Amino acid sequence: MTHAGDPYRAGVVRGSLLAFLAGRGFSAVLTFTAFTLAARVLPLEEYGIYMVALATLETALPFATGGLNWVIARMLPEYRVHGDGRATVHVVLCLGLLQIALYTAIAFLFYAGAEFYASVLRLEHSGPALRRVSGLLLLEGTGRLFRDQILGALMRQGAGQLGQVVRSGVLVVLLGRDILVQHQISAVEMIWYESLAAAGGMVVGGSLLVWELWRVYRLPSRVSTWSSPPVKQLVHLAVHMYLNHLLALARSTEILILILTRMLGSEAAAVFGFGNGFADRVRRYLPTELLQSVLQPALFAFYSRTGDFSALMLRLFLWFKSSLIVLLPVIVYFAAFGEHATEILGGSQFRQAWFVVVLLLLGTGVSGLRKIAELASNAVMASAVCVRAGIWLLGVPPATIGLLLLGGGLPSVVLLIVLAETFYGWRVLAGLRNRGHVAHMNWWSFARLVFFGGVAGAVLRWVFQPFPFDGTISVVACLMASSIAILAARPISQEESGVVAGWGVNGVRQVTRLLAR
Repeated sequence: MTHAGDPYRAGVVRGSLLAFLAGRGFSAVLTFTAFTLAARVLPLEEYGIYMVALATLETALPFATGGLNWVIARMLPEYRVHGDGRATVHVVLCLGLLQIALYTAIAFLFYAGAEFYASVLRLEHSGPALRRVSGLLLLEGTGRLFRDQILGALMRQGAGQLGQVVRSGVLVVLLGRDILVQHQISAVEMIWYESLAAAGGMVVGGSLLVWELWRVYRLPSRVSTWSSPPVKQLVHLAVHMYLNHLLALARSTEILILILTRMLGSEAAAVFGFGNGFADRVRRYLPTELLQSVLQPALFAFYSRTGDFSALMLRLFLWFKSSLIVLLPVIVYFAAFGEHATEILGGSQFRQAWFVVVLLLLGTGVSGLRKIAELASNAVMASAVCVRAGIWLLGVPPATIGLLLLGGGLPSVVLLIVLAETFYGWRVLAGLRNRGHVAHMNWWSFARLVFFGGVAGAVLRWVFQPFPFDGTISVVACLMASSIAILAARPISQEESGVVAGWGVNGVRQVTRLLAR
């Protein structure tokens, strides 16, 4: 990758995208393999503890960022577009070291309070396992800082993905060894495996980051009237997004797992954790998540150059729709053949989790709306609207506990989370509109996609329910029904099709034109 000219020009973005997809595709296979292996080498109760540990990790990691992750995502593209190499490296070192210090402090506090935390969850015997989460938090947090935040914002996605491949590969090797000798492991051992894998990914990502920073540092100064944003503005961005994260915890699936563990026990948490684990892995490979490290810095750079909010939102909604289109066949498949699919993935103990998986997949699609809404608000430095929208989410935990006390099952609780996610995204977009950031959004295209997808899943379930399950036939039928549903919905607008036409990728252009209304 050359650093001459605009580091976020179309050619650089395409090159980074190809490198990213190649690495992500390989790591996807490894990650999914590790997910299925873990479900087989861990007894059900130990798997539940492992799910609690992962939920704790995913809750603590954003909590430990202090909002600096959004400052890095927003400011590095601007520094690379307008500033010189030394200024870019300086801001990377300052923000990176500050975030590592926060990770270290939170990891130490969690290590000291792990036993108390286990007693609160009524998992007193899981203290040793949860204590090891502190080390995993520091290793994984630092690794993601190197791979996803800094290397991604510098458009070095290939380097970042190499670190992720190493992390996933180490985990597969460790679990594969236990499968070969038919050895079941404990949650403590599983978290140790995760820590070894995270350490491998961190070392590789850190080494590649040092090399990239050395290359950036040698770039000559640019003659420009640009001046970096005031520190006060960056502090406001960090504080607002940090508060937004704390409010968002109220509707997170991680908090839901902890509530289920407290009220229903570790086995209920294991069933929900399995469904959430699968939905989370699907989410990671949807365009809104998969392409985030490529498109987010490119879109921030685009807005920094043009200041055109309508054009930014047009691209963001096209990004969101692409995720819904990719997700639709997965939802249709689990709606039609869910019992068989969950049994194949995790064994008969998870067979009845299929409907929970369907609802969680719907929530995965809605999470893309939250992502683009937050990105839009930070592009215009209006992160306060996220905080105001997030205040409403404080009612989710009490409502969840109330549903469980009244005898509500997992589906009703998951549906509550999906509705909360939808409401949050809508409130953020409404807040931006009230501030004068107006853009046309074709909501009917989403409604058509949901309607025709629901019809496809219902028809497949009705047609194939009386017959013995056949994996090949079910996949072919699902792909055909989903394709018909997407073509019938025609979710892409003519304006969005015009944006894709300017990319110069003929295959993508033709597919988009086929789906345009």
